[in-house]
Amino acid sequence: MAVCSTLVQIQSLPILPVQLARAGLHSSPAGNTFATQSFAVLYLGLIRGHVDRPLTHIISSTICVDHRLSSPWPLLIEDIEGNACQIDLEPGELVFYEGARLKHGRPYPLDGDYYAGIFVHYRPLERPPSAPDSR
Repeated sequence: MAVCSTLVQIQSLPILPVQLARAGLHSSPAGNTFATQSFAVLYLGLIRGHVDRPLTHIISSTICVDHRLSSPWPLLIEDIEGNACQIDLEPGELVFYEGARLKHGRPYPLDGDYYAGIFVHYRPLERPPSAPDSR
């Protein structure tokens, strides 16, 4: 598994500026506009549809680090009208979405050996935490 070399390439991507621009926000000079959280995992099953925590996960990215799949393992994201969109990510690709607003998951069993991913989440510090979405 070539996770380390892919991970180094992904870590050098300017993800925060891209997410700020996409969200129509600007970083403060002190760099404290967003609270961040990120981690890497290896998936061995499925992820039920969910919305993320509104305290920390307003703006989200899912980054594919590496995988060995026998068939695609799509990420399903529902838009605000409830229409499902399937997204297949290859190593080095990412998808950007509103994690605390849009229901998302991987409802199909993993068909393959592994899938390694990183999640990056932000919340504007000036935005007060909100109650979870009722969907």
